[in-house]
Amino acid sequence: MNAPTRSSRLPQMEEQDQISTRLFTGEKSPEAPIARRPNVLSTPPRDQREEQRDDAREESLLENANEERARRSPPSVPAGEHVEEISAEEQARRDEEASLELARALQAEEAMASYTAAYEVSMDYLRNHQNEFSQEELAALQAAVEEENNTNQGDEIEANAADVSDLSYDMLLRLGNQMGDVKLERWAMVAQQKIDALPLVIFDPESVNESKSNDCDIKCLVCHEQYEKGNSLRRLPCGHLFHAMCVDQWLHCSDKCPFCRTSLNNE
Repeated sequence: MNAPTRSSRLPQMEEQDQISTRLFTGEKSPEAPIARRPNVLSTPPRDQREEQRDDAREESLLENANEERARRSPPSVPAGEHVEEISAEEQARRDEEASLELARALQAEEAMASYTAAYEVSMDYLRNHQNEFSQEELAALQAAVEEENNTNQGDEIEANAADVSDLSYDMLLRLGNQMGDVKLERWAMVAQQKIDALPLVIFDPESVNESKSNDCDIKCLVCHEQYEKGNSLRRLPCGHLFHAMCVDQWLHCSDKCPFCRTSLNNE
């Protein structure tokens, strides 16, 4: 059997060299491609990771939108319950009523502040003039306190122990009227006697000193008529003159001089 010649072994050697080279470099053979097992631990392609992130983002946005919709939507109404629908006109009317109610509340607060201020002023006045009350005035004050006691909705406060500072503003007004009535009644009992004791003067124009005279020396400040010679004038303790008929009628209603307001009871 003849041994292979050098020329017949060359193709085989070249083929072996090519196979060795492909194995070393990892190059695939065109005639017989090498099948590779898929790597289950390999990282997914980049486009797949992006799709997964997009899906997660969409789910998060959808969940947030559902929560916001549930928060803004009106509460569910049980079956069979009527839901009142308010028109724009009705809503405007209700808003106007609410505004009026607020205005009334503010006015009430302002009225209460004014009431408190007037009350404090009246209290100060009474405290500063308590010593000027007569027995009749004190009796009127006592009656006013008792009347206030009866309207206190069952508050049992002894009238004798009630202090002036406990009076309300309305009570002070009633008290002032009662005190005025007491003074008027008391004056009415002695008015005529006081009037009769006042001197009469016959007016003489020549006796008037124009440099020292005032309005009361030339005209009656009750009727505003100038004096004429021979008129009968009444001179009050303060020195002011008036027509006797005019000032007598005045003094039946008041104990004060029409000009200077001096009380005849102080004389």
